[in-house]
Amino acid sequence: MAFQAHVRAYATHRGAERHIFDIKRLHLGHLAKSLALRETPTAVVSTQAKVAKLAAARQEEKKKAKLFLGSASAKRRAAPAAAGKAARRAALVKALSE
Repeated sequence: MAFQAHVRAYATHRGAERHIFDIKRLHLGHLAKSLALRETPTAVVSTQAKVAKLAAARQEEKKKAKLFLGSASAKRRAAPAAAGKAARRAALVKALSE
């Protein structure tokens, strides 16, 4: 109970303090030992691993979306400025289908 409460409190520090209290750098085994536990509670460890895995996947999706949107917007900007809305839309659809 105290272990989970400490991990939750550690994770909810304000943004200005996060560089000091980074939950990713918290060693759960050391924390468990400081609370006189023989082993790290598996529920917290597995939850933290899931959160880290989801965060990494979300970060990867953002990178892919940024690359995709960046290339599409560059191709769209290359279309002539005098072209109408329909022509720009057609150029965007063509660029996305490639």
